[in-house]
Amino acid sequence: SAPRHASSDRIRLVAYDGPQQAGFTVSTVPAGFVLQGAQPSSLDIAAASDHTSLDVFVDKLVVSLQSVDVPMDKHGTSVSVNGHQGYVRDSGEARTLEFSDGTNDIVVQSWDSIGLTDDQLVQFAAGITVTPDAVQPHG
Repeated sequence: SAPRHASSDRIRLVAYDGPQQAGFTVSTVPAGFVLQGAQPSSLDIAAASDHTSLDVFVDKLVVSLQSVDVPMDKHGTSVSVNGHQGYVRDSGEARTLEFSDGTNDIVVQSWDSIGLTDDQLVQFAAGITVTPDAVQPHG
């Protein structure tokens, strides 16, 4: 099925050409957002004014590899990311996109407060590259 087309007047994706973080590279970010930092298993992308800990994911876009302990959840809206199958789900607070890049299962979590549509979430995911520094989390 096709991705949901929600209205998103307040946010757009823009090209990202700044320094990248260990684990993942990205080609776009929401306008006004920066790569806040990376931990061994995740990359936090947040509003430039957000100075919360990298352990706090609220109001952020977070990229990680799928947990070693949890298989990809193949439920939700079916999407294609660079020709690979993915699934978008909305928990009511955040939207999650799980997809494969052909080698890795990747999870992108976008808090609904950011305002990305499913199409924008897929567009963002299409610009993610996993680097050798990425660590698969447990749990």
